[in-house]
Amino acid sequence: VRKNGLSMMFFSSIIVFLGIISSAIIITHHGSLDGLIIAATIWVTGGIGVAVGHSLYFIAIVTTFITYIFIRLFSQKTDFF
Repeated sequence: VRKNGLSMMFFSSIIVFLGIISSAIIITHHGSLDGLIIAATIWVTGGIGVAVGHSLYFIAIVTTFITYIFIRLFSQKTDFF
């Protein structure tokens, strides 16, 4: 995997964007479990996108599968999903 300065700068801007969006979601949901689950899902989705961007397809597929299982487990405990 080739990592040049431009791709690292791009991925660091993704991290900043995800942090802003996640904090806004947590604040709008008043720190409830729903807001935390949504924010964590956004972070994982961003990580999957970065993995695909670095051609780590197997890791992206496995992470997607694990995330789907966890979301389905938590959806039984909350009314959000």
